[in-house]
Amino acid sequence: MHRMIAHGGWSAIPPVDKKIEMRNLGSWRVGDGLIRENRVVEDLLQMYRQSGVDVIARIRAFNKVRAEFALKQEQHDDIIAQNAVF
Repeated sequence: MHRMIAHGGWSAIPPVDKKIEMRNLGSWRVGDGLIRENRVVEDLLQMYRQSGVDVIARIRAFNKVRAEFALKQEQHDDIIAQNAVF
């Protein structure tokens, strides 16, 4: 299946205004002659790759910010503990 990701994007994928291939896997559970459940898994990494999003770079940037925040939080907690009155 092909999709055009334009305007506001789709499923956290930014708009790229070009046709991309969508790979997915779907399954259905049937009971009493009716579809009772439908599950679809999209290959989001493939769509990110086609739209030019570097997922690994984003994860690295997120982890760097998270580590800096944790260090600041730890320093803040140390200051609070030093000034605590018991």
